[in-house]
Amino acid sequence: MKLSFVVLPSQKEVDRGQDWSRKFSLLSSLGYSGVELAIGNPESIDIDAIETAARRCGLEVPAIGTGLAFIEEGLSLSSLDEEIREKALKRMVDHIDLARRLNGQVIIGLVRGKVDGAPIGSRRWKNSFDKLTESIDRLCDYASKSNTILAIEPINRYETSFLNKTDDVLSFISRFKYSGLKVLLDTFHMNIEEGDFSTPVAKARGLISHIHFADSNRRYPGEGHIDFKRIAKDLKDIGYRGYISGEITLEPGFDECAKEFMANTKECLKSEELQDSAIYQKRI
Repeated sequence: MKLSFVVLPSQKEVDRGQDWSRKFSLLSSLGYSGVELAIGNPESIDIDAIETAARRCGLEVPAIGTGLAFIEEGLSLSSLDEEIREKALKRMVDHIDLARRLNGQVIIGLVRGKVDGAPIGSRRWKNSFDKLTESIDRLCDYASKSNTILAIEPINRYETSFLNKTDDVLSFISRFKYSGLKVLLDTFHMNIEEGDFSTPVAKARGLISHIHFADSNRRYPGEGHIDFKRIAKDLKDIGYRGYISGEITLEPGFDECAKEFMANTKECLKSEELQDSAIYQKRI
Protein backbone atom coordinates (compact mmCIF):
# COMPACT_ATOMS: atom_id res chain seq x y z
CA MET A 1 0.00 0.00 0.00
CA LYS A 2 1.22 3.48 -0.87
CA LEU A 3 0.53 6.79 0.84
CA SER A 4 -0.72 10.08 -0.56
CA PHE A 5 -1.94 13.35 0.92
CA VAL A 6 -4.55 15.85 -0.20
CA VAL A 7 -3.47 19.20 -1.64
CA LEU A 8 -5.78 21.97 -2.88
CA PRO A 9 -3.91 23.64 -5.78
CA SER A 10 -6.37 26.51 -6.15
CA GLN A 11 -5.94 30.18 -6.90
CA LYS A 12 -7.38 30.93 -3.47
CA GLU A 13 -4.53 28.99 -1.92
CA VAL A 14 -1.98 30.93 -3.95
CA ASP A 15 -3.62 34.20 -2.94
CA ARG A 16 -3.25 33.21 0.72
CA GLY A 17 0.45 32.72 0.19
CA GLN A 18 0.26 28.93 0.36
CA ASP A 19 2.49 27.56 -2.39
CA TRP A 20 1.19 24.16 -3.47
CA SER A 21 4.40 23.32 -5.34
CA ARG A 22 6.29 23.63 -2.05
CA LYS A 23 3.84 21.16 -0.57
CA PHE A 24 4.58 18.71 -3.37
CA SER A 25 8.26 18.90 -2.49
CA LEU A 26 7.53 18.41 1.20
CA LEU A 27 5.39 15.34 0.55
CA SER A 28 8.12 13.85 -1.61
CA SER A 29 10.76 14.46 1.07
CA LEU A 30 8.54 12.78 3.68
CA GLY A 31 8.29 9.63 1.60
CA TYR A 32 4.83 9.99 0.05
CA SER A 33 4.30 8.26 -3.28
CA GLY A 34 1.36 10.36 -4.38
CA VAL A 35 -0.59 13.58 -4.03
CA GLU A 36 -4.38 13.63 -4.15
CA LEU A 37 -5.70 16.82 -5.73
CA ALA A 38 -8.86 18.53 -4.49
CA ILE A 39 -10.04 20.69 -7.37
CA GLY A 40 -13.28 22.59 -7.79
CA ASN A 41 -12.74 23.67 -11.38
CA PRO A 42 -9.90 22.23 -13.51
CA GLU A 43 -10.08 25.28 -15.79
CA SER A 44 -9.08 27.56 -12.90
CA ILE A 45 -5.66 26.02 -12.31
CA ASP A 46 -2.43 25.61 -14.26
CA ILE A 47 -2.52 21.91 -15.09
CA ASP A 48 0.82 22.03 -16.91
CA ALA A 49 2.52 23.41 -13.80
CA ILE A 50 0.92 20.80 -11.57
CA GLU A 51 1.87 17.96 -13.89
CA THR A 52 5.45 19.23 -14.12
CA ALA A 53 5.75 19.67 -10.35
CA ALA A 54 4.37 16.21 -9.63
CA ARG A 55 6.76 14.61 -12.11
CA ARG A 56 9.71 16.58 -10.73
CA CYS A 57 8.89 15.41 -7.19
CA GLY A 58 8.29 11.83 -8.27
CA LEU A 59 4.66 11.92 -7.15
CA GLU A 60 1.75 10.08 -8.73
CA VAL A 61 -1.75 11.59 -8.75
CA PRO A 62 -3.91 8.63 -7.68
CA ALA A 63 -7.16 10.56 -7.27
CA ILE A 64 -8.88 13.88 -7.92
CA GLY A 65 -11.44 15.16 -5.44
CA THR A 66 -14.44 17.06 -6.81
CA GLY A 67 -16.30 18.12 -3.66
CA LEU A 68 -15.31 21.78 -3.94
CA ALA A 69 -17.59 22.09 -6.98
CA PHE A 70 -20.50 21.50 -4.60
CA ILE A 71 -19.10 23.35 -1.58
CA GLU A 72 -18.07 26.50 -3.43
CA GLU A 73 -20.53 26.59 -6.35
CA GLY A 74 -23.45 24.38 -5.38
CA LEU A 75 -23.03 22.10 -8.40
CA SER A 76 -24.94 18.87 -7.83
CA LEU A 77 -25.44 15.71 -9.87
CA SER A 78 -28.81 15.15 -8.18
CA SER A 79 -30.22 18.65 -8.50
CA LEU A 80 -33.78 18.95 -9.79
CA ASP A 81 -32.67 22.17 -11.46
CA GLU A 82 -31.61 21.03 -14.93
CA GLU A 83 -29.21 23.94 -15.43
CA ILE A 84 -27.35 23.19 -12.20
CA ARG A 85 -27.25 19.47 -12.95
CA GLU A 86 -25.92 20.02 -16.47
CA LYS A 87 -23.22 22.34 -15.15
CA ALA A 88 -22.26 19.65 -12.63
CA LEU A 89 -22.07 17.05 -15.40
CA LYS A 90 -19.89 19.28 -17.56
CA ARG A 91 -17.60 19.94 -14.62
CA MET A 92 -17.27 16.22 -13.94
CA VAL A 93 -16.40 15.65 -17.60
CA ASP A 94 -13.58 18.18 -17.12
CA HIS A 95 -12.42 16.23 -14.07
CA ILE A 96 -12.48 12.98 -16.05
CA ASP A 97 -10.37 14.59 -18.78
CA LEU A 98 -7.92 15.77 -16.13
CA ALA A 99 -7.80 12.35 -14.49
CA ARG A 100 -7.09 10.73 -17.84
CA ARG A 101 -4.18 13.11 -18.38
CA LEU A 102 -2.74 12.50 -14.89
CA ASN A 103 -3.51 8.76 -14.86
CA GLY A 104 -5.70 9.08 -11.77
CA GLN A 105 -9.30 8.42 -10.77
CA VAL A 106 -12.19 10.78 -10.13
CA ILE A 107 -13.89 10.84 -6.72
CA ILE A 108 -17.67 11.22 -6.63
CA GLY A 109 -18.33 12.53 -3.15
CA LEU A 110 -20.16 15.68 -2.13
CA VAL A 111 -20.80 16.62 -5.74
CA ARG A 112 -23.68 14.14 -5.75
CA GLY A 113 -25.57 16.76 -3.73
CA LYS A 114 -27.90 17.10 -0.80
CA VAL A 115 -31.68 17.40 -0.52
CA ASP A 116 -32.44 19.55 2.52
CA GLY A 117 -35.74 18.86 4.24
CA ALA A 118 -36.49 15.74 2.19
CA PRO A 119 -36.34 12.49 4.21
CA ILE A 120 -35.02 9.34 2.56
CA GLY A 121 -37.84 7.75 0.60
CA SER A 122 -39.85 10.93 0.17
CA ARG A 123 -41.02 11.91 -3.32
CA ARG A 124 -38.50 14.73 -3.60
CA TRP A 125 -35.69 12.47 -2.41
CA LYS A 126 -36.65 9.79 -4.94
CA ASN A 127 -36.78 12.32 -7.76
CA SER A 128 -33.33 13.60 -6.82
CA PHE A 129 -31.97 10.06 -6.52
CA ASP A 130 -33.28 9.30 -10.01
CA LYS A 131 -31.46 12.35 -11.34
CA LEU A 132 -28.28 11.20 -9.59
CA THR A 133 -28.62 7.78 -11.20
CA GLU A 134 -29.08 9.35 -14.63
CA SER A 135 -26.04 11.57 -14.07
CA ILE A 136 -23.80 8.70 -13.01
CA ASP A 137 -24.94 6.69 -16.02
CA ARG A 138 -23.87 9.51 -18.33
CA LEU A 139 -20.54 9.88 -16.56
CA CYS A 140 -19.89 6.15 -16.78
CA ASP A 141 -20.49 6.32 -20.53
CA TYR A 142 -17.98 9.15 -20.87
CA ALA A 143 -15.39 7.66 -18.50
CA SER A 144 -15.52 4.32 -20.31
CA LYS A 145 -13.99 5.93 -23.41
CA SER A 146 -10.72 6.41 -21.49
CA ASN A 147 -11.12 3.62 -18.91
CA THR A 148 -11.08 6.23 -16.14
CA ILE A 149 -12.11 5.01 -12.71
CA LEU A 150 -15.00 6.77 -10.97
CA ALA A 151 -14.82 6.17 -7.22
CA ILE A 152 -18.02 6.66 -5.22
CA GLU A 153 -17.38 7.58 -1.60
CA PRO A 154 -19.91 6.67 1.11
CA ILE A 155 -20.37 9.95 3.01
CA ASN A 156 -22.20 10.42 6.29
CA ARG A 157 -25.86 11.50 6.43
CA TYR A 158 -25.05 14.99 7.74
CA GLU A 159 -23.15 15.93 4.58
CA THR A 160 -25.11 14.26 1.80
CA SER A 161 -28.56 12.75 1.31
CA PHE A 162 -27.43 9.79 -0.77
CA LEU A 163 -25.24 6.70 -0.46
CA ASN A 164 -24.21 7.10 3.16
CA LYS A 165 -23.14 3.52 3.83
CA THR A 166 -20.94 1.04 2.00
CA ASP A 167 -23.94 -1.23 1.38
CA ASP A 168 -25.74 1.70 -0.26
CA VAL A 169 -22.84 2.29 -2.63
CA LEU A 170 -22.40 -1.39 -3.47
CA SER A 171 -26.10 -1.70 -4.29
CA PHE A 172 -25.93 1.47 -6.38
CA ILE A 173 -22.88 0.29 -8.33
CA SER A 174 -24.66 -2.96 -9.19
CA ARG A 175 -27.11 -0.91 -11.30
CA PHE A 176 -24.41 -0.07 -13.83
CA LYS A 177 -22.49 -2.09 -16.39
CA TYR A 178 -19.33 0.04 -16.28
CA SER A 179 -16.56 -1.96 -14.59
CA GLY A 180 -14.68 1.24 -13.79
CA LEU A 181 -17.24 2.30 -11.16
CA LYS A 182 -15.52 1.62 -7.83
CA VAL A 183 -15.67 2.37 -4.10
CA LEU A 184 -13.67 4.83 -2.00
CA LEU A 185 -13.79 4.10 1.72
CA ASP A 186 -13.19 6.94 4.20
CA THR A 187 -12.65 5.95 7.83
CA PHE A 188 -14.14 9.20 9.16
CA HIS A 189 -17.47 8.53 7.47
CA MET A 190 -17.31 4.83 8.29
CA ASN A 191 -16.97 5.70 11.96
CA ILE A 192 -20.32 7.53 11.79
CA GLU A 193 -22.33 5.23 9.53
CA GLU A 194 -20.99 1.69 9.86
CA GLY A 195 -21.42 -0.80 12.71
CA ASP A 196 -17.75 -1.78 12.38
CA PHE A 197 -14.86 -1.29 9.99
CA SER A 198 -14.07 -4.87 9.01
CA THR A 199 -17.43 -5.79 7.48
CA PRO A 200 -17.57 -2.96 4.89
CA VAL A 201 -13.96 -3.64 3.87
CA ALA A 202 -14.73 -7.31 3.35
CA LYS A 203 -17.97 -6.62 1.46
CA ALA A 204 -16.28 -4.16 -0.89
CA ARG A 205 -13.41 -6.52 -1.65
CA GLY A 206 -12.35 -6.19 -5.26
CA LEU A 207 -14.16 -2.88 -5.71
CA ILE A 208 -12.10 -0.61 -3.44
CA SER A 209 -9.95 1.68 -5.58
CA HIS A 210 -8.91 4.26 -2.97
CA ILE A 211 -8.86 4.77 0.81
CA HIS A 212 -9.07 7.90 2.97
CA PHE A 213 -7.61 7.66 6.46
CA ALA A 214 -8.91 10.23 8.96
CA ASP A 215 -9.50 9.70 12.66
CA SER A 216 -12.84 10.04 14.43
CA ASN A 217 -12.28 13.80 14.86
CA ARG A 218 -11.14 14.22 11.24
CA ARG A 219 -7.53 14.65 12.31
CA TYR A 220 -4.59 12.41 11.44
CA PRO A 221 -4.51 8.81 12.77
CA GLY A 222 -3.75 8.67 16.47
CA GLU A 223 -5.66 11.81 17.40
CA GLY A 224 -8.99 10.02 17.85
CA HIS A 225 -10.23 6.54 18.74
CA ILE A 226 -10.22 4.61 15.43
CA ASP A 227 -8.13 1.42 15.42
CA PHE A 228 -6.11 1.91 12.26
CA LYS A 229 -3.92 -1.11 12.91
CA ARG A 230 -7.01 -3.30 12.64
CA ILE A 231 -8.09 -1.54 9.47
CA ALA A 232 -4.60 -2.02 8.01
CA LYS A 233 -4.95 -5.74 8.73
CA ASP A 234 -8.41 -5.85 7.12
CA LEU A 235 -7.06 -4.15 3.98
CA LYS A 236 -4.14 -6.54 3.82
CA ASP A 237 -6.48 -9.50 4.26
CA ILE A 238 -8.47 -8.54 1.15
CA GLY A 239 -5.31 -7.92 -0.87
CA TYR A 240 -5.71 -4.17 -1.19
CA ARG A 241 -2.63 -2.68 -2.87
CA GLY A 242 -3.83 0.82 -3.70
CA TYR A 243 -3.35 4.19 -2.05
CA ILE A 244 -4.16 5.30 1.49
CA SER A 245 -4.65 9.06 1.37
CA GLY A 246 -4.76 11.66 4.11
CA GLU A 247 -7.89 13.78 3.82
CA ILE A 248 -7.85 15.43 7.23
CA THR A 249 -8.37 18.68 9.10
CA LEU A 250 -5.12 20.61 8.76
CA GLU A 251 -4.64 21.55 12.40
CA PRO A 252 -2.21 22.96 13.42
CA GLY A 253 -0.98 23.24 9.81
CA PHE A 254 -0.23 21.43 6.57
CA ASP A 255 3.42 20.61 7.24
CA GLU A 256 2.93 19.13 10.69
CA CYS A 257 -0.17 17.20 9.65
CA ALA A 258 1.58 15.72 6.63
CA LYS A 259 4.48 14.63 8.85
CA GLU A 260 2.24 13.13 11.53
CA PHE A 261 -0.02 11.39 9.02
CA MET A 262 2.98 9.76 7.38
CA ALA A 263 4.58 8.69 10.67
CA ASN A 264 1.40 7.36 12.28
CA THR A 265 -0.01 5.62 9.21
CA LYS A 266 3.34 4.08 8.36
CA GLU A 267 3.53 2.75 11.92
CA CYS A 268 0.11 1.11 11.54
CA LEU A 269 1.14 -0.55 8.31
CA LYS A 270 4.51 -1.56 9.76
CA SER A 271 2.82 -3.03 12.82
CA GLU A 272 0.70 -5.23 10.57
CA GLU A 273 3.76 -6.37 8.63
CA LEU A 274 5.63 -7.18 11.84
CA GLN A 275 2.65 -9.10 13.18
CA ASP A 276 2.50 -11.22 10.03
CA SER A 277 6.24 -11.83 10.26
CA ALA A 278 5.97 -12.96 13.90
CA ILE A 279 3.11 -15.35 13.06
CA TYR A 280 5.15 -16.77 10.18
CA GLN A 281 8.24 -17.29 12.33
CA LYS A 282 6.16 -18.99 15.03
CA ARG A 283 4.69 -21.40 12.50
CA ILE A 284 8.07 -22.47 11.21
